[in-house]
Amino acid sequence: MKGEKVGSSADFTSTLNEAQILYMKRIEKENYDRVMRLKRIRRNNIVTGLGLAGSV
Repeated sequence: MKGEKVGSSADFTSTLNEAQILYMKRIEKENYDRVMRLKRIRRNNIVTGLGLAGSV
């Protein structure tokens, strides 16, 4: 173990099979969709808060 080099990321990707890559892409897309949904909710909450504060 001592003195061995840690594999590069290129070595790691070459060991992934097609199913793992597809799974990673699916999870990445789900995460992106979740982030976009949360950004929209945040924006709507800010607009609602400003509207409520302005009406008082």
